[in-house]
Amino acid sequence: MKFRHRLALALGRTVAEMERSVSFREFRQWVAYYNAEPWGTERLETMGAHIAAEVANVPFVMFGKGNRRPFKAADFLPKSPAPEQSQQDMAGVLFAAAQAAKYAKELRERKRAPGNS
Repeated sequence: MKFRHRLALALGRTVAEMERSVSFREFRQWVAYYNAEPWGTERLETMGAHIAAEVANVPFVMFGKGNRRPFKAADFLPKSPAPEQSQQDMAGVLFAAAQAAKYAKELRERKRAPGNS
C-alpha cells in the first residue's frame, strides 16, 4: 500500500487516478525500478544518515577510536516500528492479485482465440 501512494505522489495523481491509468505490468515495472533506484523521503533519509555517520566519526579518525565503535548510517536512520497490516490492506492486496490473475487469464484467452496465432 505504501508504494502505491509513493508512486501516485511521484506521478502527480491521486491513488485512484494512478490505479486507473497504470496497468499491472507497468506497476510491476515501477516497483522494479524503485527497488533498483529508490526515490523520495526514504532515499533522502538514507543519504542524510550516511553523511551524519561520516561527520560523527571525524573525532574517531582524528583522535583515535577509544572504547566506542564507529557510527554507522543505521545509527542515524529514523526508527519506526513496522506497521501491522490491517484487514483493509490485506483485502487490497488480495483484490490486486485477483485483478492480476483475471487480466492474465484474459490475455491467455485472447491468444487462444481463432485468428490470434
